[in-house]
Amino acid sequence: MTFHFSLAALLRLRTTLELVEERSLLRLRQDARQFELDLERMVARRREQRLRRSPALSSGALLGADLQFSDFLEARLEVDEELVRQLLLAKQMEIQGQLVVFLEARRRREVMESLRDGELRSYREQERRREQRGLDDLFLLQLLHTRGGRPRG
Repeated sequence: MTFHFSLAALLRLRTTLELVEERSLLRLRQDARQFELDLERMVARRREQRLRRSPALSSGALLGADLQFSDFLEARLEVDEELVRQLLLAKQMEIQGQLVVFLEARRRREVMESLRDGELRSYREQERRREQRGLDDLFLLQLLHTRGGRPRG
Protein backbone atom coordinates (compact mmCIF):
# COMPACT_ATOMS: atom_id res chain seq x y z
CA MET A 1 0.00 0.00 0.00
CA THR A 2 1.41 3.39 -0.97
CA PHE A 3 1.31 6.49 1.14
CA HIS A 4 -1.60 8.85 0.49
CA PHE A 5 -1.66 12.26 2.15
CA SER A 6 -5.28 13.05 2.93
CA LEU A 7 -4.74 16.80 2.51
CA ALA A 8 -2.65 16.60 -0.69
CA ALA A 9 -5.02 18.86 -2.63
CA LEU A 10 -4.85 21.49 0.10
CA LEU A 11 -1.04 21.28 0.12
CA ARG A 12 -0.98 21.81 -3.66
CA LEU A 13 -3.29 24.80 -3.23
CA ARG A 14 -1.09 26.27 -0.48
CA THR A 15 2.01 25.75 -2.66
CA THR A 16 0.33 27.45 -5.62
CA LEU A 17 -0.85 30.36 -3.48
CA GLU A 18 2.65 30.82 -2.12
CA LEU A 19 4.05 30.92 -5.66
CA VAL A 20 1.43 33.49 -6.69
CA GLU A 21 2.28 35.71 -3.73
CA GLU A 22 6.02 35.30 -4.36
CA ARG A 23 5.61 36.30 -8.02
CA SER A 24 3.58 39.31 -6.95
CA LEU A 25 6.34 40.30 -4.53
CA LEU A 26 8.99 39.90 -7.23
CA ARG A 27 6.93 42.01 -9.65
CA LEU A 28 6.62 44.77 -7.05
CA ARG A 29 10.36 44.65 -6.41
CA GLN A 30 11.01 44.93 -10.15
CA ASP A 31 8.67 47.92 -10.31
CA ALA A 32 10.52 49.55 -7.40
CA ARG A 33 13.85 48.90 -9.10
CA GLN A 34 12.55 50.58 -12.24
CA PHE A 35 11.54 53.62 -10.18
CA GLU A 36 15.04 53.67 -8.67
CA LEU A 37 16.60 53.58 -12.14
CA ASP A 38 14.26 56.32 -13.36
CA LEU A 39 15.21 58.45 -10.37
CA GLU A 40 18.93 57.90 -10.99
CA ARG A 41 18.48 58.96 -14.63
CA MET A 42 16.54 62.06 -13.60
CA VAL A 43 19.18 63.10 -11.08
CA ALA A 44 21.89 62.59 -13.68
CA ARG A 45 19.91 64.63 -16.23
CA ARG A 46 19.47 67.49 -13.76
CA ARG A 47 23.19 67.38 -12.84
CA GLU A 48 24.10 67.43 -16.53
CA GLN A 49 21.77 70.40 -17.06
CA ARG A 50 23.50 72.31 -14.24
CA LEU A 51 26.96 71.46 -15.60
CA ARG A 52 26.01 72.79 -19.04
CA ARG A 53 24.47 75.92 -17.54
CA SER A 54 27.43 76.82 -15.27
CA PRO A 55 30.02 77.69 -17.95
CA ALA A 56 27.46 79.64 -19.96
CA LEU A 57 26.42 81.59 -16.83
CA SER A 58 29.96 82.48 -15.85
CA SER A 59 30.83 83.63 -19.37
CA GLY A 60 27.66 85.70 -19.62
CA ALA A 61 26.56 83.91 -22.76
CA LEU A 62 23.05 83.22 -21.48
CA LEU A 63 20.25 85.60 -22.35
CA GLY A 64 17.44 86.27 -19.90
CA ALA A 65 15.08 84.00 -21.81
CA ASP A 66 17.70 81.22 -21.81
CA LEU A 67 18.23 81.62 -18.09
CA GLN A 68 14.50 81.63 -17.46
CA PHE A 69 14.02 78.49 -19.58
CA SER A 70 16.92 76.79 -17.79
CA ASP A 71 15.37 77.62 -14.41
CA PHE A 72 12.01 76.33 -15.59
CA LEU A 73 13.62 73.12 -16.85
CA GLU A 74 15.43 72.57 -13.54
CA ALA A 75 12.25 73.20 -11.55
CA ARG A 76 10.36 70.77 -13.77
CA LEU A 77 13.04 68.10 -13.29
CA GLU A 78 12.87 68.59 -9.50
CA VAL A 79 9.08 68.17 -9.57
CA ASP A 80 9.42 65.01 -11.68
CA GLU A 81 12.08 63.63 -9.32
CA GLU A 82 9.86 64.26 -6.32
CA LEU A 83 6.97 62.49 -8.04
CA VAL A 84 9.13 59.44 -8.75
CA ARG A 85 10.43 59.50 -5.15
CA GLN A 86 6.85 59.42 -3.89
CA LEU A 87 5.95 56.61 -6.30
CA LEU A 88 9.01 54.69 -5.11
CA LEU A 89 8.05 55.21 -1.47
CA ALA A 90 4.50 54.02 -2.16
CA LYS A 91 5.87 50.99 -4.01
CA GLN A 92 8.18 50.18 -1.08
CA MET A 93 5.21 50.30 1.28
CA GLU A 94 3.31 48.02 -1.09
CA ILE A 95 6.30 45.65 -1.06
CA GLN A 96 6.22 45.55 2.74
CA GLY A 97 2.52 44.67 2.69
CA GLN A 98 3.04 42.00 0.03
CA LEU A 99 5.97 40.58 1.99
CA VAL A 100 3.62 40.01 4.94
CA VAL A 101 1.11 38.28 2.64
CA PHE A 102 3.84 36.14 1.07
CA LEU A 103 5.31 35.10 4.43
CA GLU A 104 1.85 34.11 5.66
CA ALA A 105 1.29 32.02 2.53
CA ARG A 106 4.68 30.37 3.08
CA ARG A 107 3.84 29.66 6.73
CA ARG A 108 0.55 28.04 5.72
CA ARG A 109 2.29 25.85 3.15
CA GLU A 110 4.91 24.84 5.71
CA VAL A 111 2.15 23.87 8.16
CA MET A 112 0.62 21.61 5.49
CA GLU A 113 4.03 20.10 4.73
CA SER A 114 4.58 19.50 8.42
CA LEU A 115 1.24 17.68 8.63
CA ARG A 116 2.16 15.63 5.56
CA ASP A 117 5.57 14.77 7.04
CA GLY A 118 3.92 13.70 10.28
CA GLU A 119 1.45 11.50 8.42
CA LEU A 120 4.31 10.04 6.36
CA ARG A 121 6.31 9.21 9.51
CA SER A 122 3.23 7.58 11.02
CA TYR A 123 2.57 5.64 7.80
CA ARG A 124 6.17 4.40 7.68
CA GLU A 125 6.02 3.32 11.32
CA GLN A 126 2.78 1.42 10.72
CA GLU A 127 4.26 -0.11 7.57
CA ARG A 128 7.35 -1.20 9.54
CA ARG A 129 5.13 -2.78 12.19
CA ARG A 130 3.08 -4.62 9.54
CA GLU A 131 6.26 -5.96 7.99
CA GLN A 132 7.55 -7.06 11.39
CA ARG A 133 4.25 -8.82 12.16
CA GLY A 134 4.48 -10.57 8.80
CA LEU A 135 8.03 -11.68 9.54
CA ASP A 136 7.01 -12.84 13.01
CA ASP A 137 4.10 -14.82 11.51
CA LEU A 138 6.41 -16.43 8.94
CA PHE A 139 8.87 -17.35 11.67
CA LEU A 140 6.12 -18.93 13.77
CA LEU A 141 4.76 -20.84 10.78
CA GLN A 142 8.24 -22.11 9.97
CA LEU A 143 8.77 -23.07 13.59
CA LEU A 144 5.47 -24.97 13.69
CA HIS A 145 6.31 -26.70 10.44
CA THR A 146 9.76 -27.84 11.68
CA ARG A 147 8.23 -29.23 14.89
CA GLY A 148 5.76 -31.32 13.01
CA GLY A 149 2.84 -28.97 13.27
CA ARG A 150 2.47 -29.38 17.02
CA PRO A 151 3.17 -26.63 19.44
CA ARG A 152 5.42 -27.82 22.28
CA GLY A 153 5.04 -26.57 25.69
